[in-house]
Amino acid sequence: ESVIRIGFDSQSVKHTQQGLSSAIEMGVGGVLEEDIYGYGKTLPAGPILLLTRYLDKIPLISESWRGYFPASMTSSPNGIFSHHVPDIEFPPLKPYSECDGIFSFLRSTNTTLGDLTSASALVAVFLLVVFIRFLKVRIVLPYFRNVGNYFATKTHGSSWVKANPERIEKFGEYCFRLIFHSSISVYGLCYFADKSWWDPGRGGTLNLYLNHPHHPIEPGMAWYYLIQAAYNLETVVYMLEFSVALKWLPYPHLGWKSTARGDFREMMLHHFATMGLIYMSSYYRFTRVGSMVFLVHDVSDVPVDLSKLANFVKWKKTTVGCFTIMVIVWFISRLCIYTFIIFRSMLFETQILVREWVPPQYFFAHRFLIIGLSATILLLNFVWFGMFLKMGWILVSRGETQDLSEHKQGEVVKPGGTADTNGCGMKKANSKLD
Repeated sequence: ESVIRIGFDSQSVKHTQQGLSSAIEMGVGGVLEEDIYGYGKTLPAGPILLLTRYLDKIPLISESWRGYFPASMTSSPNGIFSHHVPDIEFPPLKPYSECDGIFSFLRSTNTTLGDLTSASALVAVFLLVVFIRFLKVRIVLPYFRNVGNYFATKTHGSSWVKANPERIEKFGEYCFRLIFHSSISVYGLCYFADKSWWDPGRGGTLNLYLNHPHHPIEPGMAWYYLIQAAYNLETVVYMLEFSVALKWLPYPHLGWKSTARGDFREMMLHHFATMGLIYMSSYYRFTRVGSMVFLVHDVSDVPVDLSKLANFVKWKKTTVGCFTIMVIVWFISRLCIYTFIIFRSMLFETQILVREWVPPQYFFAHRFLIIGLSATILLLNFVWFGMFLKMGWILVSRGETQDLSEHKQGEVVKPGGTADTNGCGMKKANSKLD
């Protein structure tokens, strides 16, 4: 079994400078003209290569499983099962045992905290989830529910507040989200401001792949990833608690809570795709790519949170203003920057890896996973943007502020009464999941 081992070395910086200079001179088009993608013309589809790789790793059948298929499928060079995918060992990261204490470990570059699949990173993520959970449930939510209750009472009266408890509940949740998205966006904008992969004049997104996997994992990047992973994991857990309830009568089944989001399914798909990308990009040392994806989504979430907060307490003018900013920022960040810079780079510039060092079999066996998850997020961004356009049309044509991501069938809030539908657009809060 062939294994390609890669270590950090003193030539990596020189190699990067040489590769970057030639890539900038050629331009992206020049890189593509080398027909790097041609390496994959004789290879089967990525899922077949990945299946082949793992079948070759099963001890009992690794040497014999090809014998169960026709020779035309296993004979080289055209048989779909004739290829062997080599293993790759990435540059080793420094474990805790090689650092001078816990603070040195937390502040050092290229530690195992940079790989979220390592034991130390898994423990760190777990501890961060517990901390975020405590901060959220014990401190932030109770405080901001009181804030929401105060402003709603002042605007609409106490009877309206008593009739709309779900809105006050969600107000507290989105205050926490606003604090997180604002804080992590400010950090990201400051930390990545001078990074070469954001600067077209220094090669831009070509820096995501040149000299990979020798990119140093600075503590700022490692903790950025750890916090993002912990937040997304905690959000998934909280969304399940917030949206789904176990009902026992007339028989055990899952049902929607009155606080469930209308786009619960889309949000869960988004978070699972995000978690997949977080761990895969960390393991394969594509933290630079992942950080770009994080940043454009976090920045666009800030006006989303603001518009939801305003709508929960039914401040119409504030909602309209925040909604307008949200649509503009979402369009620029998620539909333009993510689509035409980041996702385009994943589609075309990753081929540089084959020219640099990655065996074509390994490249095509794993590339489709990252592309597939990234495309899922891209599709959801367009789905939500379409939802925003529909909300904008309702605002213009009817003069109503309707949050269709919370209520797919529209909000029907009566003076001093509750909405006719729950968050998932169902008429009864205990309705069964379908």
